Amino acid sequence: MGITVDPAEGRYLVRQDLNIRDGPDTKHRRLGLLERGSQVDAVGVAAGGNWLAVAQDGEVLGFAYALELLPLIDGALIRPVAGRVTTEEGVRCSYIIAYAGRTEVVDESFETADYDVVFRCQRRGKPLVFDGLMFITEAPYRLNRTPVYQANLDVPSVAPGIDEVLSATALYRRADGLVVFDTVRPASLGRTLEESDRPAASPAEAVRATLEMAVAAWQPRVWAILAGDESLVIEGASGPEDEDGGEKPTNDAGKAEDADKQKAEATPAKGSAPKADAEAGDTAGPKEDAKAGDDSGAESGSED
Repeated sequence: MGITVDPAEGRYLVRQDLNIRDGPDTKHRRLGLLERGSQVDAVGVAAGGNWLAVAQDGEVLGFAYALELLPLIDGALIRPVAGRVTTEEGVRCSYIIAYAGRTEVVDESFETADYDVVFRCQRRGKPLVFDGLMFITEAPYRLNRTPVYQANLDVPSVAPGIDEVLSATALYRRADGLVVFDTVRPASLGRTLEESDRPAASPAEAVRATLEMAVAAWQPRVWAILAGDESLVIEGASGPEDEDGGEKPTNDAGKAEDADKQKAEATPAKGSAPKADAEAGDTAGPKEDAKAGDDSGAESGSED
């Protein structure tokens, strides 16, 4: 491309229709269009970090405006994740997390990686075997550039209310190498953790940390329900749920608030147009009046 760039890597999701240019500025010639929902690989970053040199299928395309590219993670597991956890009450469990595929998030252009979980536990000398369902969003859950991904563990056999299951949420803050525990729903079945974050250097480690913190955050009543010692009815449901009973992420930051949400970028509402930025932005919107002759703002993705 004849332009010096620093090395870069990673896969990105195109947030909306986006121009490809032969240089890191809107003054450079437009080479083509990346459609919303497509994915690209970074091969370099221009000075300032606002433009990425990108490729598809090994072919370098040009430069794309980085603020409209969402960093993706790959939640697929090469092999199942297995481990053990013991609760404060002395319940001992082994678990196996197996990759189950991907699910497209409704009304969005990204997917979750899904997992089946089998628990084998001992409580008061008696065995407990039950299943769980997990997912992690492969795009930032707030749909901005901040690399924070939502992970959930649901236990369908603990269903305290109509259309409601035991669900725990954590946030994988990839840049910090941390998983931060967020909440248990319904709240009556959860408790505050003394240690609410754990290191995680990969999605696999993030899923493991989410599960182990979730189990630690369950109230003793959860184990009573699993053992058939108690029934619990709570009116109302916690929110929109997928067909498996687990709450899926939507474009609603209220599902799981980041610990430093004050610093995070705001997520546009569904269907809303991004704010125009003639200085830096390079989204492919309606073409300006030909008389203006100014290529620094929004433009269409089609040639005359």
